Amino acid sequence: MLVVFKILCVALGILLILFTVISVIRTFVLPRSENVWLNRIFWSYIYRLFLKRVRKATTYEERDRVLAFFAPVIVVVQPFVYLALLVVAYTPIYWGLSIDSMEPGHVFGSLYEAFLLSGSSLLTLGYAPVNDLPNMILSFSDAAIGMVIVALFIAYVPTIYS
Repeated sequence: MLVVFKILCVALGILLILFTVISVIRTFVLPRSENVWLNRIFWSYIYRLFLKRVRKATTYEERDRVLAFFAPVIVVVQPFVYLALLVVAYTPIYWGLSIDSMEPGHVFGSLYEAFLLSGSSLLTLGYAPVNDLPNMILSFSDAAIGMVIVALFIAYVPTIYS
């Protein structure tokens, strides 16, 4: 039963990675406007937060001053959403690929350790060791995708303000 659950975790993690990467491509790379489901949900949540403040405004100028920050907040926070999704996506994959989750002292023995490895690999911190080849390859892909998202964001910001 545990093996089936681990396989399911790996499959769901891979699907979430694909979903996130496709969302990043459609948001930062595609040269036209695209309706991305993740962006729509994220933007509407942030917009609702802004509306709480806008409803307290009494003048048009005050509302305009508050809403002027909406787009910059979205642009700054959105890459963090993508990176957080990747940490969440890689965590069950690392856990699912662990050889023996019950073995004491095993690096990937718990979900916490899988989360630690996912975050360490994505942000290329390197403080969580990887000992076997499948997890090493996974760690490299985690780091590469994280760096590409940050690079795309760095390239994207000047183009929207030019």
